[in-house]
Amino acid sequence: MLHETKRPLSEAERRLLRKRSVLPKVGSVYWMRDERRAAVYTVSISIAIFLAGLVSRFTVVGAIGAGAFALLRFNGYRERRKLRKYMLAHRQRFAEELDSGQARVIVCQPSRIIEREELEDEGAFWIFDAGDGRYLAICGQDYYETPRFPSAHFEVVMGAHHGSLIGIRSHGPRMPSTVVAKGNDISWDVFPESEITVFAAPPNVALPVILERLQKSAMA
Repeated sequence: MLHETKRPLSEAERRLLRKRSVLPKVGSVYWMRDERRAAVYTVSISIAIFLAGLVSRFTVVGAIGAGAFALLRFNGYRERRKLRKYMLAHRQRFAEELDSGQARVIVCQPSRIIEREELEDEGAFWIFDAGDGRYLAICGQDYYETPRFPSAHFEVVMGAHHGSLIGIRSHGPRMPSTVVAKGNDISWDVFPESEITVFAAPPNVALPVILERLQKSAMA
């Protein structure tokens, strides 16, 4: 059995989204470093390295050292800027989920569970057969096996606006995987862009048919 509903966010879910959307203070985490202060530090040290080379009559060595230090620091800045952009957008999505006040809930009681063994750090990949022609595919690094997941009865709670994961709640006993596919049996291009996908396929069909339907659903 698998069905989807929308409902208002609970107070606990609101608190969680509020916590996830809060911006850390400048300087408290790597990607929120005080860049003006970092720039002053970089310029000061670069000048000091150059002057040290100049005084010791190794001007070229001093210039190379100063340039290498400045380049290393600039690369760190570019990395932080990219990470900061991603993290700020991530927190903004949680803020918008909170503002919407609505949750999308997928309730699943699977008749069988298909699991793909992880390769490298691709994350977990599960396909839950609801037994009624509907399937739930879940993939990503937030969905690893736990003592309570996957289970015979669980719900996936997401924000209704962006589909950001709020949590997975298990309401039934732990359920082992029915099929465990090797990593090479399910190629990476089968993974949908969305971490959570509901799609249709005939009940209890073979894995290749399920994967074909999943791909078509992802492209639709």
